[in-house]
Amino acid sequence: MTQMEERNLLTGDALNVLKKGFVLDDPEPATQDGLWKYKMIGTSPNSHNREVATIIIPDFTNKAAKLVTVYWVDE
Repeated sequence: MTQMEERNLLTGDALNVLKKGFVLDDPEPATQDGLWKYKMIGTSPNSHNREVATIIIPDFTNKAAKLVTVYWVDE
């Protein structure tokens, strides 16, 4: 069982936050030099608009992003 399944989250929840969510805090340095971690928060249409948070590390040089974790804000 994946961590998202344990948390009862769907891939669509994470994608919705990435598409419609907001970055509210300053970024933190990632473990790889030159990259930064961002916490994004948004709502989940699959769960009565509960708030979901994602931690993402965008890599603009390689046009990629690493999704570190996804979790419910209220848990």
